[in-house]
Amino acid sequence: MLTLDLRTALLSHVSTDATCALVMSVLWWQNRNRYSGLGLWLADSGLKILGLGLVLQRGHIPDLLSIAVSNTLIIASAVALLEGLRRFFGNPGRQWHNAGLLAVFFLVHAWFSVVHDDLTLRTINISFAIIMMALQVGFAFLKCEKPKDLTPVALGGAGVMTGFCLVSLLRILLILGGYRLEGDYFHAHPLESWFSLSYQILTILQTFTLFLLVNRRLLLEVSVQEEKFSKAFRASPFPILLTKLSDGTILEANEAFARFSGVPAGDAIGCTTTGLGLWANEADRRALVERLISNKAVQGFEAEFRARSGKHLTGLMSAELLLIDQIPCLLACIADITPRKVLEQEREVLIADLQAAAAKVKTLSGILPICSSCKRIRDEAGHWERVEEYVKNRSHADFSHSICPECTRRLYGNLAD
Repeated sequence: MLTLDLRTALLSHVSTDATCALVMSVLWWQNRNRYSGLGLWLADSGLKILGLGLVLQRGHIPDLLSIAVSNTLIIASAVALLEGLRRFFGNPGRQWHNAGLLAVFFLVHAWFSVVHDDLTLRTINISFAIIMMALQVGFAFLKCEKPKDLTPVALGGAGVMTGFCLVSLLRILLILGGYRLEGDYFHAHPLESWFSLSYQILTILQTFTLFLLVNRRLLLEVSVQEEKFSKAFRASPFPILLTKLSDGTILEANEAFARFSGVPAGDAIGCTTTGLGLWANEADRRALVERLISNKAVQGFEAEFRARSGKHLTGLMSAELLLIDQIPCLLACIADITPRKVLEQEREVLIADLQAAAAKVKTLSGILPICSSCKRIRDEAGHWERVEEYVKNRSHADFSHSICPECTRRLYGNLAD
């Protein structure tokens, strides 16, 4: 049988765990504000490295540290993995039972290392603890609430945990079948090196599964966001355009734009706004681009547009600058304010007409000094004027001269009849 030095296998395991820890640290750093539990996954890798590091120091540090504490840290890493997984799926739980498991494990390991040295029983103890934790983590993969699209990855994670259980169970069955471990751990049975290598491979698969789990969830969220914004884009009552900043080539347009411009959205894609004659004044587009380059976003930009029918329209634009495949693009939303502008113009005309009419109207007010005999009125200069002259000079009124019936009878007597 091909033999593998156990110390070399453990050094390889530490190196692998360090690489896994690096992957988990990057994963945590990039997504720490997005998902819970990633810090505990990083702690899982860290505790494994620390525990294996203490194992490698066996013979140089007290046995309590290199045997009992080191292996307890390795089992504690699985507790961190379990809680991190539950938090990632939004189902955190209490770990009191696992705290008790760790305490019992430590006491058993300490007893069979310090009080009664028995490598075989210690191996059974840690194999049993690995099975207990792997079963819990496997069930966490299967039972935690999660999007259905994560199920294939979760099943893969449960399969990795099944691998931990099978390797540990095989280890126990071999011991029960006569496989004995005695003396120095580093010079134990050659199969221990292969068990260490198996755990190492399963640890790599575990890290890969967690990495896939996060990336799959990111892709699902991106897909959901894309669908949500696509529906909002299509259903918006306002015309929305996505164009290249450089030449105004239309990349996307919604149905509201088709109603606004008279150009079907499908026909507009690939054309430029200039080619469609959309801008009534090309200087408006240049001004919008300049403001976007300076401020990255523009709100309330009023511009004149021209529909395919030739009708002039007024739009109030909000636009933002964004990069798509490293190409500067312009995302613009247009509010059609043409009816409002028409009403404003009509109101201005009406106000001008009223002001012109008001300018032609003059009124007389106050107390007028009038002679009680001849009925002349004294003006501001002290001159006495006839009533018709006074009123005519101070208003737009004019007089016609006629005679009332009473005066006719008084002046002409019987002739009036």
